[in-house]
Amino acid sequence: MPGTGTTEAKDPRQLEPASLPQFAVITVRNQIPDPRGQVEVTPNIGHIVFQNLDPIQYRIRFFPPGFYDPDAGRNPNTGGTDLLLPANGSLTLIIKEGDEFNYSIMNMQSMNALTGQGGGPGKN
Repeated sequence: MPGTGTTEAKDPRQLEPASLPQFAVITVRNQIPDPRGQVEVTPNIGHIVFQNLDPIQYRIRFFPPGFYDPDAGRNPNTGGTDLLLPANGSLTLIIKEGDEFNYSIMNMQSMNALTGQGGGPGKN
């Protein structure tokens, strides 16, 4: 007779590096990422794929966690790295050991990361 126990999901932050997934997918629909929170993959071979389900392209700005902290007085129009997420396309990042980033998904005309839909951190 099969068991009736439940399976408890493990928090990725508590997993050993060898048990982390080799890739994770963040889907973007209506400019909103899913999942929005932490995504962690295996260091050095791990991939984080941004899959755009919208028919328009977006600018994704990647920046270190806490970079746009208003208390630090940093200008959200500067800093970070912008990449193109094609319409109905994808963008793949390879994560090195120790990498960690947040991101903002913005329309192509925006230069201000605070106008976008964000998430993260992505890390190994």
